[in-house]
Amino acid sequence: MKWELYVPFSKGGRFINPFKDVAGCYILTHLPTGRFYVGSTDNLPRRVSQHITTLKYRTHTNRKLLEVYVLGDKLQIEVSRCVGISEAAKLEQCVVDKHVDDPLLCNIAIKDVTKSSYGLPVTQERRAHLRKLNLGNVVTSETREKLRLANIGKTLTPEHRVKIGDSNKLRYTTPDGKRTIAVAQRIATEATLKPIQIGEDIYLSGCDAARALNVSSTTIYYRLNRPKQYPDYRRIIQNTEV
Repeated sequence: MKWELYVPFSKGGRFINPFKDVAGCYILTHLPTGRFYVGSTDNLPRRVSQHITTLKYRTHTNRKLLEVYVLGDKLQIEVSRCVGISEAAKLEQCVVDKHVDDPLLCNIAIKDVTKSSYGLPVTQERRAHLRKLNLGNVVTSETREKLRLANIGKTLTPEHRVKIGDSNKLRYTTPDGKRTIAVAQRIATEATLKPIQIGEDIYLSGCDAARALNVSSTTIYYRLNRPKQYPDYRRIIQNTEV
């Protein structure tokens, strides 16, 4: 088992990656804290790039690694070349077993990592089987109504709100993304503040309708924008139905 530093380099103005299309096991080490994450893949450059990108934009699924990354973005990446994904997964399991009691280990799944299907090709037979399972599956109106009734009256606990808030603090949003979200929220708010008609009833705004029907204003906005599905939901502009 030979470990190498993952260091792509430039040669003659071209970006060269010596690990292109190479399967292997890798260790991401957060230098400021010493915490590390072990993984395996059939394509080292692709997987490492996925890790770096998701950490940068605060969308990485491993919260332990993400929480230390926001403290400083200095990472050291070590890789060990393998013949294929099976050998790489076995090496990953060996490394995880060796450090299973180490508090610096960030891995969440520490057992049977060799059973992971990541990196394995999906056969045509498997694709056909999955397609057959999902073919024709629709959410019926009865199921939608059951879900709606199940969620009526439910409120988030203070602990849950804090957990959601802490999770969102780690996410990174670009300035353009923030502007897009702000515009969408303004449009949605304006749409729900205008008079609407639902069936024979007229409401001063979508918010009033939401309170009367005991649903969210988002639901009202969703239905107003789908006249084919919800023909009873109509906006009123200058006393004219549209």
